[in-house]
Amino acid sequence: MSAPPAARAGAAPGEVDWSDRVSLSFTIGVYLAINALRDAYLVVDAPDCAHLKTQFVQGNHDWLSTLASVNGVHRVANTDLHPWKMVPARDDSIESLLQQMADYAGAGVVLITSMPMATITGVDYDRLTRRVSAAAGKPVVNIPGDALDGDWLDGYAATLKALARTLDVGGGRPAPDNVAVVGYLMDRNEGDHQANLREMERLLGGLGLNVVSVWLSGKGVADLTRVRDAAAIVSLPYAREAAEILARRLHVPLIDTALPVGLAATERWLRQVAEAFGRSDRVEPLLEQELRRAAPLAEFIIPYQLLHRAMVFVGDPHLGCALDEMAEEIGVRVERHLVLARRSHCRALLARCGAERVTIDPKRNTLSRLVSELLGAGRCDLLVTNSTAVSPGPCPAAIVELGFPSYFTHALDDRPFLFGRGFAVLVERMANELRRAELLTSNPNDRGR
Repeated sequence: MSAPPAARAGAAPGEVDWSDRVSLSFTIGVYLAINALRDAYLVVDAPDCAHLKTQFVQGNHDWLSTLASVNGVHRVANTDLHPWKMVPARDDSIESLLQQMADYAGAGVVLITSMPMATITGVDYDRLTRRVSAAAGKPVVNIPGDALDGDWLDGYAATLKALARTLDVGGGRPAPDNVAVVGYLMDRNEGDHQANLREMERLLGGLGLNVVSVWLSGKGVADLTRVRDAAAIVSLPYAREAAEILARRLHVPLIDTALPVGLAATERWLRQVAEAFGRSDRVEPLLEQELRRAAPLAEFIIPYQLLHRAMVFVGDPHLGCALDEMAEEIGVRVERHLVLARRSHCRALLARCGAERVTIDPKRNTLSRLVSELLGAGRCDLLVTNSTAVSPGPCPAAIVELGFPSYFTHALDDRPFLFGRGFAVLVERMANELRRAELLTSNPNDRGR
């Protein structure tokens, strides 16, 4: 794995960059949410190319995805819309497709969204979903399309927001030690995210709390509706509005937290939750246990492998903001964040780092130029990036692939990146890739001296 092509391929400063947008679309974010809700089925009012977009997830980013199936019952369908089909009324055909999916026994919830060419035709998707839901006796949900303005983070958040508004969460029996977590980015079903969720449950269990529901966690719609039993909701950055809607509907407190990457963020996260539940007396023993486990694993590696290294991050702003704080813990300076999302998602990152260290939503050639310039200036020893900044050929920096999409790095067993255990895993991965980069870029004649 290596960095993007040399600077000659990129737009020079001040020039208009006419290359393609790197940030992924609203629809891809919807697919991620469907992928993380195992009995969810989606209709996309769009041409047949909508089916091909599942390949951003299945078979590439998530080896355990079930969006498409060899039996032909795919969890993502489309209306096969084309320009010559846009003029006649399409309500009946869309309703029929929704009904077919809702009648399928394996479908716990059916959702619909639209691409811009369909959105402008003015189909009343809310009316259709209400009719089908009443006939099928299960939730059928409209996700208002926002593909012209929104990005993949918007698509994921909009899906959870639509579910939060629509699902039946009445009749709960909240217990004082029940908690729900809303806004976890479950971008694949592999061991990294499964391990994150297990760590979350373990640590909250250490506070005497029971996790009744996580939005999203790879489970089914029944798991989502168990939010009704929560005494409070922990909100993570990827679906703030959905968390607020649920807290209002359930009349329970909302605990806004950042992404717990690194030791300091883990401590802050646990203290926030513990204070909200009146369990602050349980924090110190739990933190002592976590530090005793994680700190000795990294104390040798940090001064010899990581201290004073320069890092560049490419990916989503919530993860970037969290990694920026963790970098301080391990003596790494983050030279630049190249954020693949809209500015509205970058408020916390901008507040932490300032505009001079953050480039928002760069086009492909600009991204290539900036990374190449940082590499050439010796300001990037460590490139923490999703697949966007990975390309064939040698690279002078160590590359740690992290976030969505990750096409070249997978986790079939537990490999968390959140909380104390995730801290140790990230330190390990960074140190390993730095050593690998030294090996690949060194003179063979100098080895062993």
